Amino acid sequence: MRLEINSLGQPAERAAHRAALVAHFEAHASQLDDDSRRRLHSNPLRILDTKNPAMRRWSKVTPKLLDFLGADSLAHFDAVRAALDAAGLAYRVNPRMVRGDGLTTTSPSSRWVTDHARLRRAPCAAAAATTACSRQLGGKPAPAIGFGLGIERAAAA
Repeated sequence: MRLEINSLGQPAERAAHRAALVAHFEAHASQLDDDSRRRLHSNPLRILDTKNPAMRRWSKVTPKLLDFLGADSLAHFDAVRAALDAAGLAYRVNPRMVRGDGLTTTSPSSRWVTDHARLRRAPCAAAAATTACSRQLGGKPAPAIGFGLGIERAAAA
């Protein structure tokens, strides 16, 4: 198994990235599959997460959220990467990983991935600093961590 990470930045940074994605996809609408055209305005980030191999290859040339991060978000992401490096944990930055973007602020999203034939590609995923979630529910900002783990997948691994 290997660790993949991506920074999700601040809400304004994500909004600028989303606008750039929509503009990019609109300019290349003839290359989008039906599912991507359906998601173009409702959830363009999910186009980056497509299971369609042809779309996955094509989506590598889209604007990346990391290019829209401000100094604070970049510094935070660099600090997380430095901590992983110091701990000797190997990882890969995956700019197409976009899960958890509505619930997190600044902190990276991460997932463990595998190429094991009996497992799905990502049996475990996490997003830290889910302060936006508590605000959306009417509460005060509250740092937290969220994760998903397929127990049967973890046992099989």
